[in-house]
Amino acid sequence: MTNYTLKYIEYLLKKFSCLFISDYHYRKNRFVRNFGYCPDMQHPITFNEKLMYRALQPHDPTFTAMADKIQARQIVRKKLGCEYLVPLVGIWDTTEEIPLDSLPDRFVLKCNHDAGSTVVCRGKNTHDFAATFRKLNFCLKRNMYYTTREWQYKNISPVIMCEEYIDTSHTQYQGYTADVWHVHCFHGKPHFLEVEFLNAAGVRHSGIYDPRWSRQQVEMGYPGIPINPPVPGKLAIMLGAAATLAARLDYCRIDFYLSGDNLYFSEFTLIPANGRRGFLPDYWDIEFGNLWRLPSPLCRVGDPSCYSNILSERDDL
Repeated sequence: MTNYTLKYIEYLLKKFSCLFISDYHYRKNRFVRNFGYCPDMQHPITFNEKLMYRALQPHDPTFTAMADKIQARQIVRKKLGCEYLVPLVGIWDTTEEIPLDSLPDRFVLKCNHDAGSTVVCRGKNTHDFAATFRKLNFCLKRNMYYTTREWQYKNISPVIMCEEYIDTSHTQYQGYTADVWHVHCFHGKPHFLEVEFLNAAGVRHSGIYDPRWSRQQVEMGYPGIPINPPVPGKLAIMLGAAATLAARLDYCRIDFYLSGDNLYFSEFTLIPANGRRGFLPDYWDIEFGNLWRLPSPLCRVGDPSCYSNILSERDDL
């Protein structure tokens, strides 16, 4: 059983450390440990350097809205329509307010302000709600900024949300289930599709494809899937939806679920893996980075004027 008292003490220590270790030094030290070299923040080249650069720029309220799972739904509703949203069952401030008796037999509970709080209930009769509530109560008390230094999470008011259960098991290829579809968009255009697959043992694999579904010889975080799945029927629709949601953004990863014939939005991802995921082979870090054109000339990290030209041109969400 997870000891959330210890986890909360660990969280408080991380929060306390923010008083003494700046975001820049925190991220720089983590980058060196993860990648083995010191990042160039004045002229970043690799994808992960540019993610770090983004993480240290002035706080854009647009990004906070995109990171908030409730506000993100409003953005998707405005740009694409309700049919791309997983049906919402309810929103509550505390676990005590959740009306278990009125919930469907299968559903998903999660917080709107973080990552990692998701709990899937596949049957109310067998589900451990005590453990679920302990987890959610811990997550409600945690501000994700202090654990990851991702500022887009810092000013989100936390609530618990419940969505209908989405069955993704229909999309199978020779025993591999397509779990999540990540569309990497640069300057509003989809360039790569990163698909996470689960095998029968629950082991996660991935495949990286270009918009024409041509497999790219690169791995990101997970071993490559050992088969070649056919072109998904919803590929063009997914890429079009991603382009619409990523319009006016220099970089964003748009995540989706496929359930039968239905395509559902999952979330906006602004700093994938918190800028800590390597590429294999590593030159792909530069390939991705070359697609991302940062403001030029680059200015000192933390200079409020650095992204002003982008922010002034961006459509209101």
